[in-house]
Amino acid sequence: MQQNQLMVGHFTDINMLETMFVWCTPFIFFVHFLNVFFENIRVGVIISIYIFLLFAIFCKKIKKHYLNIYIIIYILWSFLSVYAYLFNQLPTIIFFKQLSSSCLPIALYFLGRRFFYIKDRFYNMFLISCVFCFLFGLYWNYALPNYYLSYLSRIITWFNINYFLNHPRFNSFIGSTGVGVLFSISYLISLEKIGKHNELKYFLTMIISIIAVTFSMQRSAYLNFLFISLYFIVRNSNYRKKIISRLFLFFLLALPFYNFIGWDGIIDKIISVPNAVSERAGQWANLHDIGLYIITGYGLGAMSHKALPYSDLLITDGAYLTIMGEQGIIGILLLLVIILLTYCKILRFKLLDECIIESLIILIFLISSFGSNTILFLSISPFFWLSIGIIHEISFLKYKGKI
Repeated sequence: MQQNQLMVGHFTDINMLETMFVWCTPFIFFVHFLNVFFENIRVGVIISIYIFLLFAIFCKKIKKHYLNIYIIIYILWSFLSVYAYLFNQLPTIIFFKQLSSSCLPIALYFLGRRFFYIKDRFYNMFLISCVFCFLFGLYWNYALPNYYLSYLSRIITWFNINYFLNHPRFNSFIGSTGVGVLFSISYLISLEKIGKHNELKYFLTMIISIIAVTFSMQRSAYLNFLFISLYFIVRNSNYRKKIISRLFLFFLLALPFYNFIGWDGIIDKIISVPNAVSERAGQWANLHDIGLYIITGYGLGAMSHKALPYSDLLITDGAYLTIMGEQGIIGILLLLVIILLTYCKILRFKLLDECIIESLIILIFLISSFGSNTILFLSISPFFWLSIGIIHEISFLKYKGKI
């Protein structure tokens, strides 16, 4: 009797953890949604607490694995970068604010390893969350209620109402950068589901994803869309027929809609893709101004949006150079080693089919991080680390012959 009670308690704990994991995306979205109406909600604090609780409950069950060493070293190096605040004349509160954004999402790496077996449930909940994000964003973009314009003025640096009305971007409640990344992931998941299940609901999420990506006006999102589409088209004949037919049907149905709205802004963004580097050259040149700090770092957060009121040495568009500036060459090399080892696992154990979603999610972040700091955003980067965790757990189990 006592043994049965212990087993019931064990399964109850597991089910609770699984539920918290699967509902991670809805929770993040819901907190951002509330922030539209309630200015005083501490979005970062609430999401940080949720991620920390997930990790704290689970941390005693972390498996030993060589990649964990690199992950922990990367986290420790982020912590140690606080020493730079002794010399960079910036308030240390910047460091502690950025610490949660840069380090807490890494907890999803460990959670991905623990709950890889329910990743399909996680992705289905992700798609549902994106549908609600799209519907609310669509309403707000056309109704333009005052409370929403007030919200945009809080989350968008140098927000100009007249410019926004003439050059609208699809922000919903996660910002246009978040829309560009998260709906690229939604598009990817939808195509993979169409190839396997061919259900109407995934065609609908594909349509929503394409529209959201288009009107996010994020050039990296356009590149992600192009690359994902090409990959699934050339992947194999079964996928090719399904994907091409549905993409053709979408553009046939959507063409009048796009003509009604106007192509000018979209075409201008597409044409300006080659100019993305030159437009950011002024910011990236700030790396030169930090001198020898480029080796060890100018301090976590010291070159991010959080330092905006205190410094001109900012790199707000480009995660690689931001990391290099804040954590030095050592920090960026540690991150690149983690990414390289992940793709080595994919090739060694031939995981491209089994982990195609995770492999391309990482690529989405790598492409997006050339133009924005997506790897450093608290509400976006968890999906990057989650994918790395899932890939390494599946490769580990294959190595052990368990799957």
